[in-house]
Amino acid sequence: MTGDRPAHDRAGYYDALGGRPARDTLVQAADAFGREGDRPRHAVDFGCGDGRDSLELLRRGWAVTAIDLTAEGLDRLTRRAGPAATLVTIQAPIEDVEWPRSDLVAASHALPFCPRERFDGLWERFVASQPSGGRFAGHLLGPNISWTDVATTRAS
Repeated sequence: MTGDRPAHDRAGYYDALGGRPARDTLVQAADAFGREGDRPRHAVDFGCGDGRDSLELLRRGWAVTAIDLTAEGLDRLTRRAGPAATLVTIQAPIEDVEWPRSDLVAASHALPFCPRERFDGLWERFVASQPSGGRFAGHLLGPNISWTDVATTRAS
């Protein structure tokens, strides 16, 4: 694990959640792009885990840069995507990585784990990395979500 983030049973987590479909926020964003035409697209998937969202984009013909803290998730994604996939993987904390310009920034359940003092800079980089018409698909946690205390503790 990187930095002061605690270790978790990632293999067990991925086994328990394996095979779930892409998240609705990601599907809605990709569908909206699909209605705009079929030109080649690029997405960055932050905190990709084992790739449930990345795999959906790859299936649709997108190029994907997938970023995660864990080699376990990236290895599973790479195996599931296959050799023909237009996939680049990066193992790093989301707040430390550089990524290419992209039509879509996906960050499902990754942002709450960004250190608080680095969040504004990360968000500015998200915005700057997208061309006009780019989209964000992701999740932010409100104060009544059970993860909030855990994420705040880890990100402080």
